[in-house]
Amino acid sequence: MAGGVRFCSTNGLLPSVSNSTAAAAVVYRTHQPIPTRFVSRGYAAADLIQNPRLTVDLQTWDPMTSIVTIAGGVQERHLLDSERTQDRTAYHFSAPGAVFEETNANGDFLEPGRKDYSVALGEGGVDHVHLDGGVQLDLHQESRWEQVVPVDRARVMQFEVSNAQGRVRIVGMRMDSAEAGQRQGELA
Repeated sequence: MAGGVRFCSTNGLLPSVSNSTAAAAVVYRTHQPIPTRFVSRGYAAADLIQNPRLTVDLQTWDPMTSIVTIAGGVQERHLLDSERTQDRTAYHFSAPGAVFEETNANGDFLEPGRKDYSVALGEGGVDHVHLDGGVQLDLHQESRWEQVVPVDRARVMQFEVSNAQGRVRIVGMRMDSAEAGQRQGELA
């Protein structure tokens, strides 16, 4: 492609990009989300599961994630989190008020700690991105999601993680349940 740059990826975005000096500008863009769904194995306990705590470690790129519990009864599905997204301009940890400029005008695309490293070009995004300082289009940010599951008692528990856009990788999933009468902390 003479005088231009082409980005190819498996994220459902098909941009055609022209390159002029240090900035890339979008000429045409088609967006087709690829929904994904994962259902875990059944987690069981010797006794009834009470007050389980779910921990999910995710790697994401422009996500819209929902998490549902599936208990062992009839229609026992509970929505824990619905269509959670990550802000590509915000940081997990940084100086108060720090915001990433989506055009990468400051050349700080690879600054650690951003909530999302996706690039939105065209509709709903920016019309150009400065390539100074380096831009990697395929970076996934890792995060941990934890919540106590609002289920009183269950024999078996499954979890469903679905994603409506972008990409999600499930790195780990764990369920802990406090047994009746169990104490936390040190014994004297």
